[in-house]
Amino acid sequence: VVQAQIYPRRTTHDEFEDFIQFDVKQALREYGIRNDEKREIHEAILQFVMEHPDAIADKVVELRET
Repeated sequence: VVQAQIYPRRTTHDEFEDFIQFDVKQALREYGIRNDEKREIHEAILQFVMEHPDAIADKVVELRET
């Protein structure tokens, strides 16, 4: 396990934490998973992001335009 820092805006981080707590964990419970670990959720998020580089680039461009 590696501990790494990311640097989102405070509001984005708060929304992310709520998203994990309320949306992702609820979806996991629908699969019968109740003993989830933060590490495995973060692993899944990072792997998903790495599979979608164009979407990430598009989002960076969008954020710069706003």
